[in-house]
Amino acid sequence: MSTPNNSSRMTLPPNLKDRDRTLKDPKVLAFIEGEQTTPATSSSTAPIEPLPVHTPPPPVSIPPVAPPSKLPWDGMSDSYLKQKPFRMYENEAEMLNYLGETTYGETSQSIFLTAIRAEIAKRFEERGFVVTADPKTGKLSISTVPVTGGK
Repeated sequence: MSTPNNSSRMTLPPNLKDRDRTLKDPKVLAFIEGEQTTPATSSSTAPIEPLPVHTPPPPVSIPPVAPPSKLPWDGMSDSYLKQKPFRMYENEAEMLNYLGETTYGETSQSIFLTAIRAEIAKRFEERGFVVTADPKTGKLSISTVPVTGGK
């Protein structure tokens, strides 16, 4: 095995060489050890200006957002079913299945849709939308303006 020659030795970058040289300086060592009690001269340090006092910006009132004139589901057919996968914990899925199997006139799907429709209606009403539900099917109808019923 050959011994490495000087040309293959790694050398420190210049900034590390300066650091090592600075750490060996007696004045620096005295300062680190706490022997130097006088502050540095004013010529070596720039004066520190006080930070300006931060004043918070004035409160901004955000105008209410107008609902869109056309909703994303306008014009879509409600006669086709769309499958949507939902993730549930296994025990909750079994609870839902149990209720669907043991409740007369209900299925796990109908129980799930009732809960989802109630949550959808609640959230849209919180946003100022008008929500109506078909009494027979439970399908939701959501509009931006109140629907007036005729005689």
